[in-house]
Formats: sequence, C-alpha cells, structure tokens
Amino acid sequence: MAVANNDFEAAFQEYLASTEWASYEDPFDTAEYIPEMLLELHGGVEAEREEEILGELFSRIYYQERLTTAIQVTIRPLLLLCILDKIQSKDLVLELLLDIEQRYLYLKGVIGVMPAKYAYLGEVYDSEQEAATSIEIGEKPYYELIQQQRDLLVVLFSNQSPLIRNLAIKAYGLSALTANREAPALDTHLLLQQVSNDTTAGNTLVALGMVARLSGQPLLIPAALPAGRQYQQHIAVAEGLAGTASPETIALLKQIEADPADYNLLPWYRGDLQLLALAGLANSIKNDPSITGYLFEVIRQLKKQPVSIPPTELKTYEVAAEFLASAYFSSLVPAAHKRGNEELTPEQLAVVKKLSGELKIITNIQVVAGLPESIKAVNSFAGLAQ
Repeated sequence: MAVANNDFEAAFQEYLASTEWASYEDPFDTAEYIPEMLLELHGGVEAEREEEILGELFSRIYYQERLTTAIQVTIRPLLLLCILDKIQSKDLVLELLLDIEQRYLYLKGVIGVMPAKYAYLGEVYDSEQEAATSIEIGEKPYYELIQQQRDLLVVLFSNQSPLIRNLAIKAYGLSALTANREAPALDTHLLLQQVSNDTTAGNTLVALGMVARLSGQPLLIPAALPAGRQYQQHIAVAEGLAGTASPETIALLKQIEADPADYNLLPWYRGDLQLLALAGLANSIKNDPSITGYLFEVIRQLKKQPVSIPPTELKTYEVAAEFLASAYFSSLVPAAHKRGNEELTPEQLAVVKKLSGELKIITNIQVVAGLPESIKAVNSFAGLAQ
C-alpha cells in the first residue's frame, strides 16, 4: 500500500503545481486561495480545524448550492487527500460529490436518487426545450466531472469504514448516466465484487438498480448472495429502481413497510428501504392503477405519522409524494410557463386531484413542471370544490 500511497502523493503534488488556479472562480474571487487550504489539510490538522477549512471551502465553491468553476479543480485533490488519510471527515467530501450528481440527475428527471428537493437554479425559460438546454450547459459538466473521478472512488471501496465505502459505492453508481457518447461505461464488475462483503452488499444491490436505470443496461444481480435471503428486500428495491419490478417484487417491497425506519443506517445513507421501495414502485408504474393507488395509500399513512429525515428535515410523506409526482411529471417546464389543465393527460390530472386536491401536498416536481403552487390554485386548476 505504501507504493500506491506514494503514487497518490505524487499525483496530489503534481495537481497543485500544474493547475491554473487563477483561471477558475467562485462568486467572490479566483481559485488561487484553494492550494493553501489543501496544503493545510495535507499537513494534518485537528478535527475542529478541518471542519472549519472544509466548511469555508465548500461554502465558497458551492455558494448557496450554486455551482462554480472552482469546484472543477477542487474535487480531485480532495479525493486524493481522502485516499492519503489526510482528511478525517471523508464523508463530507463524498457528500459534496453526491450533491452534485444528485442535483443533475434530479433536474434530468431521474427518480429515486435521494430524499431531498432542489429548486430549479438558473435562468427562467419559457419552453421545456430551453430549460433542458440550460441544464445541459450549466449542470452537465459538473456531473461529468464526477464521472472522471471513478478511478479514485474505486480506491475508497476498500480499507475504509463502512460509511465511507458505501458512500463511495453510491457516488460511483450514480455516475452511470451516459452524459455523452464518448463517456466510458461504468465498470459494474467492480460493484459486483462488493456484493460478497456484508458491510457493502445491501448498498451495492440498491446501487446496481440505479445503475441499470441510469445506463439502460439489464439489472445484474449475482445468483449467490451471503446469508441466504438476508438481501431479498434489497434485491426487490434494486428491481424497482431498475424498472423491472414483477408481482413478486411488489410483494417484497410491501413487506418493507413493517420494518422500522432508521435514516442513519446503511445500506442507503440518509434514506431507508421503504422510501427507495416507493421510488422503485413509482419507477415501475407504467399506467398501472393498482400501483398508483397503493402509493397514494402509503403517502396517506405516512402523512398521518410524519417522520423527519435528517438532515433535510423533510417528511417521509413529502419524499414519497416527490417520487410519485416524478413518475408523472418528469419533464421540466420552468415557472415562466404555467400549464393549463388541458395540457395534462387524464392520468396526470387525476394525480393532481388526488395528490394536491385530496392529500393537500404540493411537490417541488409539480412546481418545476409549471403546475399550481398552492392548494387553492390547484383546486381551481383541477376543477375541485373550494
């Protein structure tokens, strides 16, 4: 391992020396201040000082959750510092990567990524095509930036704590969307190797489902898994996320409801199997009224006993509603264009009536899709009694 560390050390030093830091910017200044912060982390600091450095760095390069060009020259050296064990809070670095990935995938209309909401950040356009073009110009390069870090993410699959390993697996898996024809395909063999380890197996199975969804490839589930049927529910979630749910899958997904929710446990960090199961079901709707009806019923029950999801403090029913809305309103129509109810299919209008009219839930998906932003406006829009 010493030889590998020497290679990563050399790569870190070369990156600092070869990067034109003045060519990149945050909202306040050029990125010329970043090497000094990276070198301080490299020299080793106490946990409190490390948190202070990372907090200041992230707040500048990701100012108010707005992407800056300074991020482009910060991600790789930070990952190198993680591999060199120069950073204690590696989870914070990986969460930054996940935020960037999930932001793009959310705006692309991919569901089941994470229990969080993002407003559409950027200019407001009058057409769906202009909005899509803006997302590709403003968000896609940063997603591709994460794809370029796959070699380093794989290194974090081993010799790390379970949390770091699983976060790295998730970040690797979410890089599977084919952003351009030249982008190399994700090597799923490296993920499949993780299924043999109890600390990463569950998370890897769920990640494989999302990989299948993002890459358009068949879902790869090994024939033999550790501990017998221990991971059957994870397989069901993977199948749901991949859009290959069968009646047997649905039955397994429904069983997850009986399990206690714990939002800080793996296999899917800051989420739980039930919410991912709901995302999987929504992903597999295909105009199946029984699945849609089941989702509405689950959302109703979750709303009766709302549970917050740290650290976002979103409620489980809000997240479940987001997934359902995503299945019917995946295309983005910015707020400058307000849809009329004549622009909706009968199925979409029925969802609006049920979700917002009856359950009184306005999701971010609906707002971004150009639908009414208040219950009163929804009632008028959908022809419901005031």
